Amino acid sequence: MKLFEGLQRRRVEKLSQKGYELIDAEEFDRALEVAEELERLRYSAAFEIAALAHAGKGDLAAAVRALERGVEKAPDVWLNWQLLGNYRSDLGMIAEAAEAYERALECPDVSRSSIRLNQAILANRTGDHAAALHLAGEVDDPETAVWAAALRVDSLTALGRREEAERLGLQILSEAGEEADADPLCNVALNIARIRLDRGEPRPDVRVFAVQQLERNPGHNDLLALIRDIDGLYSETAQHYRLLIRGQIPEDHPMAGEAKGFYSNWQVLADSPEEALEFIRAIDRPAAPLSLEQWEAAEPRPQDPKGVYWRSGRVYYQEED
Repeated sequence: MKLFEGLQRRRVEKLSQKGYELIDAEEFDRALEVAEELERLRYSAAFEIAALAHAGKGDLAAAVRALERGVEKAPDVWLNWQLLGNYRSDLGMIAEAAEAYERALECPDVSRSSIRLNQAILANRTGDHAAALHLAGEVDDPETAVWAAALRVDSLTALGRREEAERLGLQILSEAGEEADADPLCNVALNIARIRLDRGEPRPDVRVFAVQQLERNPGHNDLLALIRDIDGLYSETAQHYRLLIRGQIPEDHPMAGEAKGFYSNWQVLADSPEEALEFIRAIDRPAAPLSLEQWEAAEPRPQDPKGVYWRSGRVYYQEED
């Protein structure tokens, strides 16, 4: 019997790992097949995998149904209650989301910090910023601390305590290590930049700060939008360009032994491909010089501000050809 149970456990663990890998690879239909098999084997991870797959396909209602079935069959799995609360919140089911979080807190081995963080997010969504500030202050898990700190900055800003929010935000940015999550740090920087703009600080100075903070996560959409708004550049002949940019690494650069250069994709609103490249250079200033490899004009967009709208990561290469 013990041998059989051990084999069964290894089988479901292997299947679960496969399911999560399929989610990461965005193979959602195959992940749903794995979830069905895990459910037949009565393994609670089936419902989380199914929910993540449905959410990946854009069907949050189906994700909620999968999790509701899961918490009915395995009511002591706090991760499923938490995810259920998250998806209910995304669907605007506020009272139901709050109920799921409270139920998660009753489960064994629950991470209270994780639940408090999500409760704080829900409170901010409903405009109860004082409650969000309190809940975020109860998060003591180092792994989620930076997210909680960013939420506290959001809450303080919304409560009109802007100087306090800026001080806390600057402290968070200065103390963040290289391994800290970039997204909440960029959210903190965004709050600080908006506070400084509202205070009437010179827009070029705020722009410099935003570009510097963008280095933490070069594709942060809200910081890119803020930079476009600060520039405030419009044109009747502006086009939406998709561009392939090449960067060549100089021989004296520390990375020269590892790669010759890199490629990255961009989406930029500009009057010409050459102007688009200038916008890119203005926010991405590596040691490697940048050049325009390929481009296409997707559509005219005279009503939107010019500048960078999206960028990919870098793909490095070792051979010139």
